[in-house]
Amino acid sequence: MSPDIETGANIRATDKPLVWVLQGHRAGDNIQLQVLADGLGWPFHIKKLAWQKNRLKRLPLWTPFYGRSAGLQHLTPETRETFCAPWPDVVLSVGWRSVPVARWIKAQCGAKLVHVGRPRAPLTAFDLVLTTPQYGLPPAGNVVQLTGPMTATPAQHDTATLKTWETHLSHLPHPWTAVLVGGDTPVLKFPTSAATHLANKAKAALAANGGSLLVLTSPRTPPPVSETLRSALPPSAFFHPWSKSADNPYSAVLTLADRFIVTNDSISMTHEAALTGRPLDIFPLHVKSGKIDRALVSFHEKLRHSDTAIGRAYLDLIRSGVIYPPKSANDYFKQLANDGKSAPLVPQSPRAVSAVQALFETGGKQASKLS
Repeated sequence: MSPDIETGANIRATDKPLVWVLQGHRAGDNIQLQVLADGLGWPFHIKKLAWQKNRLKRLPLWTPFYGRSAGLQHLTPETRETFCAPWPDVVLSVGWRSVPVARWIKAQCGAKLVHVGRPRAPLTAFDLVLTTPQYGLPPAGNVVQLTGPMTATPAQHDTATLKTWETHLSHLPHPWTAVLVGGDTPVLKFPTSAATHLANKAKAALAANGGSLLVLTSPRTPPPVSETLRSALPPSAFFHPWSKSADNPYSAVLTLADRFIVTNDSISMTHEAALTGRPLDIFPLHVKSGKIDRALVSFHEKLRHSDTAIGRAYLDLIRSGVIYPPKSANDYFKQLANDGKSAPLVPQSPRAVSAVQALFETGGKQASKLS
């Protein structure tokens, strides 16, 4: 892992670009930034963003003004104090909340801005946007469309932790079917009835393949869903509810399981399971508001793929940050699933790393100051 140089000395004793990593409040987002920073191999400094309570709640959920601003006023005073020289050559950000922070840093030092996901801001504000299909961003010269999120490879997982869990689970007969359970999202709903269906699907897989079930919940799994699963699964199943205070076997199970059942609320989980190349079955959750939300997603998808004057104008509005389409994983799952089996996938971090490195192809850390 590349060094976090937060307290390091002589941090400018290198010709490599200096990276600031703006970590937010979502673990999955932060993992993507960490994987990218590690892949670059450049010295990096992690900046953990903490927002003032209720400050962002005063903003409407969607506003073009937030993404067009540049400032630190929404951050806590303690966080603001961490932004000082030595300034970075490149800033890695993720999530719409970080956009004004990244733009403020660029105003101070001219750093290159690399954003992961969907910024909800004019795309021209960034030197590079690394996005995935669910965000529906249109083609642009500074946009790289990844087939899925950047994830850690098995080699990057903690070997000691892997061995510990392998020993702990060694009494369970193979093959192992891992059931990776997510939770509610702004679009998808995970009721207890779905938990019952998921348990039945897991038991059917057990009957068909033999072996054992390894069932893991996540931070977003509603407690009633977790309890429903626990009671509906056979006693022989290994059931691990997520907890802040307990070791998480997720990376070990990802490495050790023979096949997977994954809920479709988490593209990261499905992508990581698909990258193993082992059989993958995606369990669908339903759109919260039914026909209205499905019709809205369908309308935006048709506009995005429409080669008409209206369609082109729609894409220009997205590029300018005036509007942004609702998240839809349809394109992603079309790539991922093929007759119930995962399509061949490759890790996306090498593509992302190459795209960031290309920003400095003129050589040296000063490229960002001269370009």
